[in-house]
Parts: sequence; C-alpha cells; structure tokens
Amino acid sequence: MKAKQDFDPILVDLKRSIFGKAIETFSQRGDGILHYQGRLCVPNVDELRNQILVKAHNSQYSIYLGATKMSRDLREVYWWNEMSRDIVEFVAKCLNCQQVKVNHQKLDGLAQETSIPTCKCEDLNMDFVTGLPSTHCQFDSIWVIVNQMTKSAHFLPVKTLFSGEDYVKLYIREMKGFGTQVKLSMTFHPLTDGQAKHTIQTLVDMLRACVIDFQDNWDDHLHLIKFAYNNSYHSSIGMIPFEALYGRRCRSLIVWFEVSELVLIGPRVCA
Repeated sequence: MKAKQDFDPILVDLKRSIFGKAIETFSQRGDGILHYQGRLCVPNVDELRNQILVKAHNSQYSIYLGATKMSRDLREVYWWNEMSRDIVEFVAKCLNCQQVKVNHQKLDGLAQETSIPTCKCEDLNMDFVTGLPSTHCQFDSIWVIVNQMTKSAHFLPVKTLFSGEDYVKLYIREMKGFGTQVKLSMTFHPLTDGQAKHTIQTLVDMLRACVIDFQDNWDDHLHLIKFAYNNSYHSSIGMIPFEALYGRRCRSLIVWFEVSELVLIGPRVCA
C-alpha cells in the first residue's frame, strides 16, 4: 500500500504537506502510509482497487455481498474518492448477482406491531431454500434459522425427504441449547414479521449465488456463508449480527500486509 501511494500524485502532495501533522483529517503515521480519518488511503491504481473490491465481494469470507453491505464494511478500513460509486458499479457487473438477485418489493398490507424479544436467543424465524443441486451427501435444501433480535443466522443442510421427526432431532441437536422458541409465520402474510421475511430473502439471494460457485459440494461451505452473513452490516439493526450477539464483530480471516500479499490466519482465534 505504501509503495502504491507514491504513484498517486494527489496522495504524494498530501504527504509532502503533512510532515507528521494532521491536516484536514489526513494523517501520516510512522510507517509512512497516509490515512484519512484513521482509514487507509487507497491510491488511484485500478489493479489495487479492483483487488480490494474482489476480495470484499466474492471471496470465501464475503460471499457476494450487496453494494450497501460492501460499502459499510470497506469504509471501516479503506478510503478513496467516489468509493461508493465504484462499489455500486462493481456489484452491478457481477454475473452471479445478476443471475440470482432480484429487487424485493415491500409486502402488501398495513404494518402490524410485533412483539419485541427481551433476550438475544428468545425467538427464531425459519424458512427453507429449496431446489438446490444435490450434494454428495444427498442434501438438496437449506434450513435457514434467523435470530429475531440480532438477525444472526444459522444454515443447516437438509433433504427434501426429511420427515418431521428428522427436523425435530436436527433442531434439538443444533438449536435447542440456546433456549429459543419458534415463531411460525405464513409466506407474505401481512400480519407477520415482514422484517424477518426480508432478512430471509437476503439470505436466499446469497445462498443461491454461492451454489453457482460450489455446485454439488455447497454443503461443505455453509460455515463460510454463515460467517460472511453474520459478519456484514445489516440496516435493520444498524450493526453487524456478530456485534449484536457478541458485542463486537469478528476479524476477517484475511489480513493485508502488502499489495498482492495475503496471509491466512489459522484456526487460533486472536482477540
């Protein structure tokens, strides 16, 4: 990043005028890298900016995020002129997003008051993503379980032929320990929680986009989809689900040191 900043004449002029002091929210730290309000100033280098956008949109730890989520996440770390415009144009050109994502309309009917959960794991909303390619383990659907308060989600691979008993056993094994109760609703019913339905629609778009990449082994990557969804910004709660659930967001598994250099953190979780 430092070397690339020297190729941007605007950033070079800013560096010369600062000399270790802050000027108009710009600052230069001991490593010589220019920052804007604490964020890295990304130079006007197409290759570098495109690499950042690619990793933020369709890497294994981002999973085809929309423009709004990408913008909120990248703005915490990076800055460049007309950054939001570049993100919108990049997402609009994504072939996978064009194939699976649609414009969701507001549900008909008057808004109804819904009960507000008093604890994080009190109420759950559920839905299914069906019609997926069958995996080697014969899974062809995904059971989506969303925490109504924090909007954190769980994805469980299931089979169309599962019986009610199979779902009960799976629920007890995966979710019962959280002390939750299920909130049942009918699809597009005006008296139910439309916010939860919108959350599930977003999940469906993300999951279908991933199936295009992973094909018949998508069930092996559900943990990555879960991480990407729960570690991205959600406008309905004004924060990241992991932040609402644990008090802070999880660090990305990819750490940038130099241009074109990525370091993958191992299984050890660092605070």
